[in-house]
Amino acid sequence: MIGKLADLKPEDQVQLAYMECLTSCVLTYLKSTGRDYRKVLLNYWNLSYERRTLLSSKNAAYIPLRYLYGIGLSFEEASVERLLSVVKAGRSVICLSQASLLEYFPRSFLGMESSGFRHAILVRGWDAEKGVLLVADPVVGVVVELSPDRLRQASLVRADRDDIPFFVLKEPEAPYSEPDVADCLRTGAERNLHAYQAPDDGDLVQQGGDGKPDKWDRIRQRLRQRSIGARAWDLFVSDARDSVNWTPALRARWVRQNSLTMLSIRQLRARTWTVYRELLQMDEQQAEEGRLRLQPVSDAWTACNLALLKYERAGERGAEMLPALVERAGAVKEAELRFLEWLHRTAAGGGTYAEPMA
Repeated sequence: MIGKLADLKPEDQVQLAYMECLTSCVLTYLKSTGRDYRKVLLNYWNLSYERRTLLSSKNAAYIPLRYLYGIGLSFEEASVERLLSVVKAGRSVICLSQASLLEYFPRSFLGMESSGFRHAILVRGWDAEKGVLLVADPVVGVVVELSPDRLRQASLVRADRDDIPFFVLKEPEAPYSEPDVADCLRTGAERNLHAYQAPDDGDLVQQGGDGKPDKWDRIRQRLRQRSIGARAWDLFVSDARDSVNWTPALRARWVRQNSLTMLSIRQLRARTWTVYRELLQMDEQQAEEGRLRLQPVSDAWTACNLALLKYERAGERGAEMLPALVERAGAVKEAELRFLEWLHRTAAGGGTYAEPMA
């Protein structure tokens, strides 16, 4: 047997937030291998607008696993036999599946699949005796056994092809000296601010995978950057204005999915701040200052969500509610930028490493 379900304890699973299945798998892998996964969250003040949805989900290419831990994260679209060979070689894999085709997945948790979003699960090992893959799903907090054929059926990209999408986690081949926490703090705060300011192409460096983006990586990166950070709000507002002419069903779905992700993003902001507070080892006065500075961000997200719901409930009078929604969206953008500027200044001096709490 390569890997055992018993190796992954329930407390090892990290459920980050709604729509954060891929990063939850990454954090679960890090925690189960004895690493301090909190350092990933130093880089996790994200915002993008994809498939008409505001998201905090970080594109896998930007999760700095190689910088933080020496771990590679490479994407493949290949057969289930190829995935099996990787797992049998002792590596873990994050597979992108359709949650509705996973028998164990609660039906009440389904919601975003109709918009084209896939669900990430962590493949931890192979039981040759039973002929099953050992799988963890931190979003729902379960560890299960799946046959290769069941995984293939749940993960096919297209019915006429036998390929499934997955990421391979590659441990460093030689001992890796992790950067000190002061450097992680500075780097994370700088990346968060610059990414939110929506820099020009080339200002963001891909730190995931093998860290060697080719021409097509650059093109994809440029396209992604059109929808991240402050620019995400421009796209959201544009859709808000267009939605007046959508069908009631389409508009209601757009409001529902963005309301859910807004709640998730608001929770993640507090979680990211908590990691900075812990690793900077702030005293009570410093922590209180941070809490007070974060409060306008939380309040702005709540107000924007309420404005969004009021817009949908107004029905035919929705156009009258649009100015308030646009104003609230702008208020979130400004509140976040102010907090990130303060956090960047605060983290510039680094800090003394704080061990993870038991």
